[in-house]
Amino acid sequence: MLIFEGGGAERSKAGAAQQLRAADAAISAGVGGDGARAAARARPDSAWIASEGRTTGQFNGRPVDSLSAETMVLRREADGWRIAHVHWSSHAAR
Repeated sequence: MLIFEGGGAERSKAGAAQQLRAADAAISAGVGGDGARAAARARPDSAWIASEGRTTGQFNGRPVDSLSAETMVLRREADGWRIAHVHWSSHAAR
């Protein structure tokens, strides 16, 4: 697994889970998002999903208004689908 976010990379499943759980819980408490636009394609042994969205609200006493994009690539293995790659990016809405 390889996750790119905020100019860095996380290469382990355990590291990604630990980092993301705390951050996602804290941010989710104060912000909401609009319905993301998404597209997906699947083949017998691989699939990808791409989405765009907007997040607004308050975090740590500050207003949040950001646009984000996510791409996820999955691969089918003998025991089921696995995430092969994730890329998240975001920037302040203009």
